[in-house]
Amino acid sequence: MHIITQKRIWEAKEKWPKAANALDAWYRLMKASAPRDFAAMKGIFPATDKVGPHHVFDIGGNKIRLIAIVHYGARRVYIRDGEWKELPMNAILDQAAQHWSYIAPLLSEPTNDDEYDAKVKALDELLDTVGDDENHPLAGLVARLGDVIEAYDEQHRPMPPVSGAAVLRYLMDEHGVTQSELPEVGAQSVVSAILSGKRKLNWRQICGLSERFGVPTDVFK
Repeated sequence: MHIITQKRIWEAKEKWPKAANALDAWYRLMKASAPRDFAAMKGIFPATDKVGPHHVFDIGGNKIRLIAIVHYGARRVYIRDGEWKELPMNAILDQAAQHWSYIAPLLSEPTNDDEYDAKVKALDELLDTVGDDENHPLAGLVARLGDVIEAYDEQHRPMPPVSGAAVLRYLMDEHGVTQSELPEVGAQSVVSAILSGKRKLNWRQICGLSERFGVPTDVFK
């Protein structure tokens, strides 16, 4: 999935440093996954609810809540700022819906943080109107803005690498699994050694965990 914007993850990590590792693991899992609908999303992130058009993800055992709008067809997760309100389409957005084909070429990638912030603000306003309706007349504009924002994020504030052990710990917390309940890995002592960084997951263990949690094998490498 494409995640927009990464800046909000970094801001959350600065505000709630104890949840930083969980946020990094959530990002890696989401980035590597491609759920087709909410049921599939909940299979990967069981501590997830849907309130209107919003997905609410409990991060790190409910340490913080991440609010997003998900467009499954476009494989995009738009992280919101937490303000849940309905705004009417203003005149500018109404014109954009009618003249999208003329507006699209004007959308360029931001060259600095001020331009980036302006595009994020515009995306937020659009999402207040579009919500999770991927057939909305403005859905294409939302996707294009998301693309240029994501490209800027990946160039200027890339997310840090996350170990397979950190992802496993996150999934255990998310699914309420203890160290003694992972036969795919082995005995509790083996699980403990992997989580502490003393051992690494082997390919057999990775395949077993991938099948159990319904996530790509890449997240454990």
